Amino acid sequence: QCSARMSSYSRAMGLLSDQKLQRRDRILEAARRLIAEKGYDGMTMRDLAEASGVSVPTIYNLCGAKNELLFAAVAGEVDGAIDRLGHNGAGHRSRRGRAADAAPGSPSGSPQPRYGAGSRTGARSASLRRLIGLLGIGHEEISKRPEYYRALLIAASSSEGAREPLVAIWARLGDEFVSALREMQSRGDLEGWVDASSLAQRLRSICIWAAIEWSAGAISTQEVLSTTQYDAGLALLGVTRGQARATIEQMVKAEQGVRVHDSDALPS
Repeated sequence: QCSARMSSYSRAMGLLSDQKLQRRDRILEAARRLIAEKGYDGMTMRDLAEASGVSVPTIYNLCGAKNELLFAAVAGEVDGAIDRLGHNGAGHRSRRGRAADAAPGSPSGSPQPRYGAGSRTGARSASLRRLIGLLGIGHEEISKRPEYYRALLIAASSSEGAREPLVAIWARLGDEFVSALREMQSRGDLEGWVDASSLAQRLRSICIWAAIEWSAGAISTQEVLSTTQYDAGLALLGVTRGQARATIEQMVKAEQGVRVHDSDALPS
């Protein structure tokens, strides 16, 4: 159901004219700003209309009701992050991603993950880089808009309207994990007996828990990345093969070293 909602969102985006897309983007950006300032429940459609310079009916026409608007605001961010990895689970770039690629002076891709970029080349190393890149999406988005995502995660604990869009987004990330893991499996980087869907669910849960800990103030923004990579790496060590396993081990050891250093620095 969540994946179907993401597909419906992509189809709807394809039907919008460029002018409407620009107006819609202005509304969504204003929504992100207001949610960061006032929280999800504190933002009214009238506030949003004033901040984005459109009428309330225009908001409903272009973005839907409040929870649909929230879904679109987050989905657009996640789509962009996945596009920057260069591939999504459906085997195509989003409309927005293709437009960005065609724009003069556009960067050719996102910064490479810290691990998996060694001497290996070709599709096998690309699938591992993609998996590690997916693990970093939460940290990437939180780093860009910390107050916005903290407000959303706090609202999700008590508001169904805020929770439902986030569940759909997490489902999309799970689908991306499945795709990356199956690609690794086909290349021999992942044991053949592993159920990709079950492992993807585990990796997604690790990402969600790191985000929840961050929203509660238990870990810092940078620790979102190190926590995710360390915990996911431990889950992957027993099922990866060859150079892929060596890369995962390198990642786990590096993040463990950071943890030990940080704990030694704490006052006794």
